[in-house]
Amino acid sequence: VMNKQREVIYEQRTRCLEERNLRDQVLGIMEDIVRGAVETFADKDTYPEEWDLDGLFKYVAQFHPVSWGREDLDLSTLTREELFEKLWESIQDAYEKKEKELGSEAMRELECLVMLQVVDERWREHLRDMDYLREGIGLRAIGQKDPLVEYKREAYVMWQKVMDDIREDFVKFMFHARFVEEPARPQLKVVAGGGSEIAASPRQRRGKKVGRNDPCPCGSGKKYKKCCGG
Repeated sequence: VMNKQREVIYEQRTRCLEERNLRDQVLGIMEDIVRGAVETFADKDTYPEEWDLDGLFKYVAQFHPVSWGREDLDLSTLTREELFEKLWESIQDAYEKKEKELGSEAMRELECLVMLQVVDERWREHLRDMDYLREGIGLRAIGQKDPLVEYKREAYVMWQKVMDDIREDFVKFMFHARFVEEPARPQLKVVAGGGSEIAASPRQRRGKKVGRNDPCPCGSGKKYKKCCGG
């Protein structure tokens, strides 16, 4: 279970470090989030007047608030697909605007920095949660349940949540993060809207220098030049 999950995480990290262009992936993630929100808050088995539009707008606002509301919609003819298209257009326009403000090169760098930060943080949390799951799974045998089956089932549910959290955190940070240049140091850092730093400054090497063909210290199993040293 963990090996397959680890492969997914390292594949995403490698993509960030080597390709340095996540634009298509970013747009795909945002589109999936918007479509999922519409499917959640606009039940296909109910009339538009009964949809939880307030809940939908509140959910979307954590990423980027739209400039229109319920009063701007004709609920007598509105379809879920039309609602999705209107929301998606607003989110996409906001992202394009941010890219124009930062410039394409800076936007690509920001996407990679934020993705690496979010993936690493959520992966570390997941590893801790999986340790807790392994420690407690033996108790399931007392309830006449197969511990291995229970472990795989819960591990799958936890993994799906990790992937959902990564996508949501990523989009949230992308809309609220900004570059800040520190006068005393030449490098840039990325901070969230509230001012908290979300991407660490370049690491300082300590001890023996890592060769480009040596195993990466992060534990990925890849050569340093193909991982953090890329």
